[in-house]
Amino acid sequence: MTESYEAEVPAAQNGYPVLEPVLSGKLPEGLGDDLEMLALDAPEQIAAFDSELLPILKDGMSKPVFRAKTHLQAGGADINYRGLRALVGLLIQRADQRLEKKELEQALELVEQPLKLAGAMQSRPETVSVNLFSAGYASSSIAWIQGALEAGELKPEAVDRLQKLLSQHSPGYSHLSQTITVDFAQLTNSLASEEGRGMMGIGQVEPSTLESWKQQLLDIHEQAAKLYGTAPMDAEAFNQTVLKASGPIQGLVIDYPAMATMQKRYFAEYKATELGLALVGPEGGKWKKTPADKLVAEFFAKDPASAAALDELIKVEIDQETIRIVGRLEQFELLAPGVEPVLFEHR
Repeated sequence: MTESYEAEVPAAQNGYPVLEPVLSGKLPEGLGDDLEMLALDAPEQIAAFDSELLPILKDGMSKPVFRAKTHLQAGGADINYRGLRALVGLLIQRADQRLEKKELEQALELVEQPLKLAGAMQSRPETVSVNLFSAGYASSSIAWIQGALEAGELKPEAVDRLQKLLSQHSPGYSHLSQTITVDFAQLTNSLASEEGRGMMGIGQVEPSTLESWKQQLLDIHEQAAKLYGTAPMDAEAFNQTVLKASGPIQGLVIDYPAMATMQKRYFAEYKATELGLALVGPEGGKWKKTPADKLVAEFFAKDPASAAALDELIKVEIDQETIRIVGRLEQFELLAPGVEPVLFEHR
């Protein structure tokens, strides 16, 4: 896992160096000097964004890989995710402005960029928290797509284009379930080095204690990995394993039941939108003929692991007037007790 995470990639394939100056605060002229405060409200700001910043964003987000050079241990150099979130927000804001002026082609080009960025970030193993960031970037575009569809702004050819784009960058469930292994590899690597222990706030420790802590991490990882299965989540078994660990180890472990549920929610919404667009697009008639209880398995048949997971995560409801895809209650109870989340709906 560490080898895969830290593997070098050719500079020409990596979008991070392209965006790194912007993420470090070096904005093009006319856009100020605070990325997180930037808003496209004035005509001169919009002009500077379109002519100066947008070409950089397209270049950086369209490359197949997006990663900073970093070691898989606590305190490694990493990406300015708050800045990336701000850039994604600007893209969606500008897409809204384009759509208001009926400039659909330009709006779609803007909405594509966060999807490409999320796909590029997932080209290597991600930690749980980073996966939530990258899924969140894609979710910004998903929300825009669903809103534009419901507003009647997307013609059939645009729906088809977006469905294919979603499919091109579609996350796999195997990647999502791998994130927990990355997290615990990071913790183990950090625990094994003096520098890493220092970054985690752990001082001198006896070798025997260190070995005991490593075993406790392995035990917790075993329970955490089960959270990424598709059986109804047993958060209590995970929590009890954490409580049995030593204090310093307990302090290193985040709330994985809630985190895993949020990851599944992002994953399910992405896939539901991908399927939903197919159902309302030019080939919708073909897919509507498939029985609802077989639709997920057949539509995602090229990715059996994702298809099997989705069969447990979502259900499709189709009648003459409405297409509705919801998350199964038992899978998302932690997020909203008693409520099935609506992932895609079209009337």
